[in-house]
Amino acid sequence: MIDAIDFLIEQFQKIPVAQEYELPSHFAERVRKLPKSLTPLPGPFSFQRFPYFRKIVDLFHPLNPAREVVLMKGNQLGSNVSVLETLLLYDIMVEPKPQCFITASNELIKTGVNTRIESMINIAGARHLIFAQSPKAKGSRNTGDTANAKEYPGGFLHFFGSKNPDRLRQNSYKSAKVDEVDAYKGTLKSEGDVVELIRNRTDAYIRNRKIYWASTPLVDQTSIIKKTF
Repeated sequence: MIDAIDFLIEQFQKIPVAQEYELPSHFAERVRKLPKSLTPLPGPFSFQRFPYFRKIVDLFHPLNPAREVVLMKGNQLGSNVSVLETLLLYDIMVEPKPQCFITASNELIKTGVNTRIESMINIAGARHLIFAQSPKAKGSRNTGDTANAKEYPGGFLHFFGSKNPDRLRQNSYKSAKVDEVDAYKGTLKSEGDVVELIRNRTDAYIRNRKIYWASTPLVDQTSIIKKTF
């Protein structure tokens, strides 16, 4: 009887107290490589090139208490490569979840997905994770891998232009990545609408959601990113 109790105690002691997750910055430097076709700095990604983004990226570790992060930035500082792309990939490979990426227009989605994001997924060795997660109905063409959506075990990634708010209302997301939010001005009824609409789509995960707001400010008096910041 004592041996059995000792055995059970030993087994319970082996159970981890909490799940451990790799820091997003460590993950990026481990798996990401930048191709010559898309950057003047090709090769293994390193935050030595972009040290000012390391702390921002690590705020998206699932055990970090931050729920919303606002980046008011200048042009051509490397934030898309360092932060946005890293977070999209992290939420596919390390802590998969329902997530969305929103930018100013469908045209930017097409160019961004078909060039940078597709390349990022392939180079990181994550292509095998992208496939339809529900059984196909007979005759269905759903592959789980399109220009507007990527499905993977544990979640999905949806892409939206800001001019399609109705599509955004169809799902709930644990994480939202919102890029160039100042360019949304005029696409919805008021500058506050887009912020509240996106927040509302994460309310189902209000205790552990993560929202990333990023933009270069345009007009100071009406800047959405400045107000959010």
